[in-house]
Amino acid sequence: MKRKIIYIIVLVVLALIALILLNINNIKSSFNLNYIHSDKIKEGTFSPDKIHILLAYYKGEEKGTSITKSLYYFITNRVPEYHKKCKDDKQAKSYYRMNKKSIYRDVGIKDEEKFVNLVSLFYNLPDNLEYESSRFELGEMSKNSNGVSANFYIKYKNSEEIKLKVSIYEKESSKSSPVKFSN
Repeated sequence: MKRKIIYIIVLVVLALIALILLNINNIKSSFNLNYIHSDKIKEGTFSPDKIHILLAYYKGEEKGTSITKSLYYFITNRVPEYHKKCKDDKQAKSYYRMNKKSIYRDVGIKDEEKFVNLVSLFYNLPDNLEYESSRFELGEMSKNSNGVSANFYIKYKNSEEIKLKVSIYEKESSKSSPVKFSN
């Protein structure tokens, strides 16, 4: 009888530890989202080239600082994290299933296939990612009824430039990043 009680206690403790570990990404993601929507800007935060043109197109509720911080966070945190944890489609699918909430908060993706398509852009990046540049191009931005969309280019040292699409919607959302990323 004592053994059964000990086994049950051990199982409960292990289950609690597993839940905590699974939610660490969600906790970090919520903290970063609070920062993105705040008026604070950390020293060293950079803006992509020609972001001022994108912000001139955008007429919604999001602050320019929130958009800039969201792009910075994606470049410096999400891309390296996804590159490290998702080396192929199988790993990307597994990562998505374990981190759906934080992925939605961080990049605005609610679909496994769209997430796999996005992170496939990072499969061939070098292991030691070192940021080089990021930019928008004037002729590659468009307004629509929901907000603004644009091609976004990111370059890490010793790699090809990555081209992805960003969308910023007119209505502010405190539950997810102001910038939605896609391939």
